[in-house]
Amino acid sequence: MKLMLGGLQPTRGRVRINRGAKLALVNQHHADQIDLTMTPLEYVQSQLAGDKSEAQTRALRTELDKSGIGTAFHDVPAVALSGGQKSRLAMVGVSVTRPHVLFMDEPTNNLDVSAVEALADAVEAFDGGIVLVSHDKYFVSRIAKTVWIVGDGKVTPCGCGFEEYWAKMLCKIDPAAPIAVEALETYARKKQVSAAYLTGGMATREAFAKEKSELRAGRVVW
Repeated sequence: MKLMLGGLQPTRGRVRINRGAKLALVNQHHADQIDLTMTPLEYVQSQLAGDKSEAQTRALRTELDKSGIGTAFHDVPAVALSGGQKSRLAMVGVSVTRPHVLFMDEPTNNLDVSAVEALADAVEAFDGGIVLVSHDKYFVSRIAKTVWIVGDGKVTPCGCGFEEYWAKMLCKIDPAAPIAVEALETYARKKQVSAAYLTGGMATREAFAKEKSELRAGRVVW
């Protein structure tokens, strides 16, 4: 399903719109956002109200290069791009508008490992608001700071990061499963390193061993 900002009308309540806020969307189906008859350079130029000056064109070419769309592809129709390059082009088209709030629907689709890492770096460095949907566990673990649980007709924060939530949920389902054991070890290892740093190396192994034992027994406490 194609996601569009403003594509749905509210059924009730009030909507207050900040006219000064600049919103942008990276759709799950990235190619839907791109006019494939345009070249990558033409597409990113179309997202701006600039005058297509030499300085602006040079800056946009640099953005395309940095995003993995090489010079050889700047002036050919976007239809010739690979799936990954189209995804990157959609990202560039959004980033050059400098939005305040960015909506991302499965932004890692068609991206290779290095591109996902670069995207996570960019999201971490972004100083605006981000609302996103993703099934990429690595990507989510890089950027999610707090997990919100949807259930029983409400949305509540569980007070932990993604890796802790992931490990606890897997242990609750089947603590002996290999995926649960791996998730638990990853979570415990990172937590121990973090705690040791914060306490100057005074974190005890006993405390972590006790927590791991509780999780392995399927006892999950939020």
